[in-house]
Amino acid sequence: MSEKRTLKNVGLTRKYHWAYIGSWVVVDSILVVLIEAMVLSILLTRPGLPPNFPVGSVVVATIAIAILVLVCLIALGTLWAHRIAGVHVRTARVLQEVADGNLGLTLRYRASDDLEEVENAFDAMMSTFRGQTDPASKTPAFPSGESEEDRERRSWRNMELTSKYHYKYMSVWVLVTVGLLIATYFTGLLFLYVQHYSGSGLPLEPLTWAGTVVAVFCCALAIWRGFLTAHRLAGVHVKLAQTFQRVADGDKNVELRFRSYDRLENVEEAFKALMASQKATAPSQK
Repeated sequence: MSEKRTLKNVGLTRKYHWAYIGSWVVVDSILVVLIEAMVLSILLTRPGLPPNFPVGSVVVATIAIAILVLVCLIALGTLWAHRIAGVHVRTARVLQEVADGNLGLTLRYRASDDLEEVENAFDAMMSTFRGQTDPASKTPAFPSGESEEDRERRSWRNMELTSKYHYKYMSVWVLVTVGLLIATYFTGLLFLYVQHYSGSGLPLEPLTWAGTVVAVFCCALAIWRGFLTAHRLAGVHVKLAQTFQRVADGDKNVELRFRSYDRLENVEEAFKALMASQKATAPSQK
C-alpha cells in the first residue's frame, strides 16, 4: 500500500527539496518582491495623494502580502519536491530490503506517480531472482550500455523517453512563474504610465516595447526551463526501468548510476547491495 503524505515523510525527502525547487522559488520570490515594490511605488507616488493617506499601513500591508505569498510558494514547492523525491526514498528502501534477503517484495508507487513501467521492470527483475519467468510482466527492452559522458548528456532522444512526465512535472511551476511574469509585466506597465503622466519624462513607447520583448522572452525561458526540469526529474525513472529490465534480461553486471546532481547515491548504493547479494547467493540457487 502506498504511504500517506505526512510531515514525517516530508522530512525523509528534505535533502532533495532545495535541489528541486531552489531556482524556481528564488526566481518567483524575486518576481513577488518586484511586483509588491512597484505597487507600493504606484500608490505612494501617484499625483493627488491625500495628505492623510495612511502610508505606514499601506507599507505594512504590502510587506505582509509579500511574506504570505512567499510562504505559500515555499510550502507549495516543498510538497511538490516531496512528491517527486518520495519515489527515490521508496525505491532505495525496497532495494535495500531485497538486498537483505526479502525476495517477496514488489515495488509499488502512488497511482498519481504514473510509474507502471518501473514497477513492471522491477517485477520482471524479481521474477528472475526467484527463478521464475513471466514474459507478461516484462516491459519492452530499453537501450543498454552508456558511457559516463552519455549519462550526463541531454539529447532529444532522451527527452522523448521522458515526455510522458513533462506536463505533470513542469506544469505547476511553469504556471506559477509565467503567471508572476505576466503580473510583473502589467504592473510594470502601470508603473511606467503613472510615472510618465506624473511628469517624470520617461519615454513611454520605447519602454513599453522593450518591456514587452523582455516579458515574452522570460515567459519562453520559464517554459523551456520547466521542460528541462521535468526531463531531469523524469530521467531517473527511465534509468530505473532500463536498469531493472537489463537485470531481468540476464545482465548481472549492470550498474545503476545517475547524474551527479541527482543526489541519488542512496539508491545507487542500495542497488549495488542488491546485486552483490544476488551474486553471493547465485551458486546456492543453482
